[in-house]
Amino acid sequence: MGVFLLGVMVLCVLLFGARLFVAGDAKALATSLRWVGSIAAAVLALFFLLRGQIIIALVIAGFALWLFTEGRFRPAIFDLFSKFFGGSAGPGSGRGPRPPRRAGPDTMSVAQALEILDIPAGATVEMVKEAHHRLMLKVHPDVGGSDFLAAQINRAKQVLLDDLDGR
Repeated sequence: MGVFLLGVMVLCVLLFGARLFVAGDAKALATSLRWVGSIAAAVLALFFLLRGQIIIALVIAGFALWLFTEGRFRPAIFDLFSKFFGGSAGPGSGRGPRPPRRAGPDTMSVAQALEILDIPAGATVEMVKEAHHRLMLKVHPDVGGSDFLAAQINRAKQVLLDDLDGR
């Protein structure tokens, strides 16, 4: 009976935690998980250190430090591995050419915006706003649409309105 009650309690805690996880702010959840992970890794490193397994303890402690510093800590061992295996340490490490940057939402052209909103080239401000409204009624996330499509439609509207204002 005691095992059953313990199982029910664990299940309730997991369900409550899952509910908080789904409803929570992504940045706050990431920070919380990083803190919990770094503390758990530090405790595990201490456990291995007390058992006399120093190498394993150091590796886990390095991982705990990396989590605690939000990935800004870069042990020198990474540089040794990259020199030994002849590879770079990854993009942004200062070694080798950087990969080409992908076009972002700020690079939308007027022609692309016209195509997204499905309006002709000589569109007026009213036409842009009406097309935007018509499309948002179909693809808005609140009516089961896509965040990505809604963002593209909003960006297209802004590009066209900026172009009409002469900016």
